Amino acid sequence: MKTFNQFRAACLLLFFVVSMSVSAQYKSRTDNYHFVYLSLSAGYTSLSDNIQEVTSFGGFGTAAGLGYEFRHEGFWMNVGGQFQLHNSRSEIDEYVLNLEGLDTQQDRKPVTLQYRFHQKDEQRFTFVDIPVMFGYYYQGFYIGGGAKASIALSANTSTRGDFDLRYIYPQYIDMPTPAVDNSSFSSSRKINPKVGGAFIGEMGYDILATQRTRGNVCHILKIGFYFEYGINNIISGVAGAERITFPHTNDYGETIATRPEVKPYYASDIKGQRVVPYFLGAKITYMFGGSRTGATGTWHRGCQCYD
Repeated sequence: MKTFNQFRAACLLLFFVVSMSVSAQYKSRTDNYHFVYLSLSAGYTSLSDNIQEVTSFGGFGTAAGLGYEFRHEGFWMNVGGQFQLHNSRSEIDEYVLNLEGLDTQQDRKPVTLQYRFHQKDEQRFTFVDIPVMFGYYYQGFYIGGGAKASIALSANTSTRGDFDLRYIYPQYIDMPTPAVDNSSFSSSRKINPKVGGAFIGEMGYDILATQRTRGNVCHILKIGFYFEYGINNIISGVAGAERITFPHTNDYGETIATRPEVKPYYASDIKGQRVVPYFLGAKITYMFGGSRTGATGTWHRGCQCYD
């Protein structure tokens, strides 16, 4: 009888342990998981535009973020703040400008001054972003998308290039002479960008989620591919601003033909044109957190939100 009671007690204890284990696993699958994250992105940044005479090239950009991520049964959502550095370049097609004037070396005869400008620009932005993303995860793999709002802390553009100057004498021949001058130019301006928005997306794998631990806190290292593409035009230029002007004059108030001032393309009047930023690169995110039902003191696999 004593042996039977001991056997019954052992069976009840085993049943209790198994029941608690099943209950804990069920809670692990269905509980809410909360994380704090730190992220770092790096890759290719550029501008996308619909301006036929401008060809855009990219540069190196980075971003760093801090935020919160929520997980529940395969669903994840995060929101935070992000600091981003954006660099890009532009090459403008050769621009020909004809300016009527007088040839001071040829008894002030009427002459058409023909300029051929070759121009390259650079753009540098510093953004503060608020990204929001939603997605799905399964056994370490994740994918998601969302949107972000951006405010520029600083935005600058610079230009450099050269121009050839030729003379055309209509009274003799309607053809330009060989280049009589070749000069370089450079300048920089601030841009007043608009508040921007962008579609964002990310996919990758949770590395540390597969490590076994006794702790209640999950440590996750996500490595993935990240992209964003602007929704709205962020550059409107300067209304009425001409890209090429001749502000310098001689002692007689006459324009000095060899001293044009060339502004960066996006610092001139580009009303009606669409210019949006985009980013392609890698993203590393470290997260730590867990749930109220996480196991402690026993070995379990990393983030129990996969169990």
